[in-house]
Amino acid sequence: QHIGDAIKYLRVAVSAYPNSEYHEAAVESLKDARSRVAARNFYVGRFYYKTGQYRSAIPRFVDVVNKYPESELVPEALYKLVVAAGKLRMVNDSKLFFSKLTMEYPDSKWAPKAEKKVEEYVKKYGKGEAGLLTQEMPTEGGGENNE
Repeated sequence: QHIGDAIKYLRVAVSAYPNSEYHEAAVESLKDARSRVAARNFYVGRFYYKTGQYRSAIPRFVDVVNKYPESELVPEALYKLVVAAGKLRMVNDSKLFFSKLTMEYPDSKWAPKAEKKVEEYVKKYGKGEAGLLTQEMPTEGGGENNE
C-alpha cells in the first residue's frame, strides 16, 4: 500500500510542479515506483505460472500489460499469457496475446517462442474454447495507468 501512496503523491508532484528543481527527481522516482509494482505483479504471476496455476497467473500478467506498458517485462508477460491461455485450451486468447506480442514487440526474443507455442496449441486443441480474456486486453495505445 505504501508504494501505491507514493505513486499517487509523486504523480501530483510531477503534474503540479513542472518547473520545480525536484521535478526530474520526482519523475525518476515515479518511474522507479511503477517499475517496482510491475515487477511485483510479474513475479507473483510467475509463481502461479511455474506452479501450473494458470488461471491465477493470467490476471497478474494482464495487469502488467495493461497498467505498465512501459515495463521491460511486458514482452515476457505476453509470452507467458500465450502459454497460460494455451495450457487452459483457450486457443483464441493465446492467439490474441501472440498477436499483441508480435505487433508491439516484433523483435522480442519471446515472439518466435510464442509462435511455436501457438502452433502447438492449434495442432493439439484446434480452435479451443471460446476466448474468456479478450475483454481484459488493452486497446491500442496501452490501457489504464492506475495502481
